[in-house]
Amino acid sequence: MAIQVNNTNTASVTLSPGTAAGALVLGGQGNAASGLNSGILGSDLGSASGTSSAIVGASNGSALGTNSAVIANSSGYVSGSYSIAAGGLSSNITSSSSGAFACNTSSTIAGNSVVLGGSYGGNRFIQGHVAIPASAAPIGFNIGASQAGFLVLGAETYNATPRLLTSTNFGGTGFDFNQLSLQSSTPTAYYFKGTVVAYINTGAAKSWTFDGLMRTNSPDGFVGTPTIASNFADAGTSTWTVTLSFDSGNRALAVTAVGSSTNTVRWVCKLETTEVSY
Repeated sequence: MAIQVNNTNTASVTLSPGTAAGALVLGGQGNAASGLNSGILGSDLGSASGTSSAIVGASNGSALGTNSAVIANSSGYVSGSYSIAAGGLSSNITSSSSGAFACNTSSTIAGNSVVLGGSYGGNRFIQGHVAIPASAAPIGFNIGASQAGFLVLGAETYNATPRLLTSTNFGGTGFDFNQLSLQSSTPTAYYFKGTVVAYINTGAAKSWTFDGLMRTNSPDGFVGTPTIASNFADAGTSTWTVTLSFDSGNRALAVTAVGSSTNTVRWVCKLETTEVSY
């Protein structure tokens, strides 16, 4: 079934025999809903071609991914599945399970990442990264020129072998997309601070805090030596350690944990950044 209201809109779906599905366009002009179970409401020049995609109250919006949506975002482009551009304008969402909210000219290009508010924000290909850009491009119009960021890493250790903390489940293997990595295409610097908590289910826990500065060029790496301290620890955790190093191959901060030889230890790290790039 296809329903359109306004003769400049089109709602069309090609179905195989026996398939019950449709497309819907209500209001606006110049819209095209062609994805299975797609819909466009009160928009103009919108294209909803992804399965179960939607465009609502938007201009020049494109919803290409499965279960993708553009809502009140001018020129929003969402090709990632289960992703959304809501509010603002010119959001470019090419990764899955990601979103941009009330942003101007921002992009998410790695899975499970978000840009919140501001202008010209981006997640720099890092999965799970949350970017909060400055309001109105105070120093430049390139993506990530002035923003704050958040990233959560994790790992589980089963012995006293060093284990890298990452934002994805790749067995402790580090890449540029699952660690705090510097943008590869432009000069970039981060001030970072982090907290780590380690815990075993019998009750013992330990925590660390750290901070530092890293940047590209001259060469890539740390400026000085990051500081790290553990101020809180249960008895029996003295051998648990956290170390910081610069992963030059991925241009990233490597957070490595060593746990217990007799217990399964779960590790979580929260990273906060102040980011500048050209």
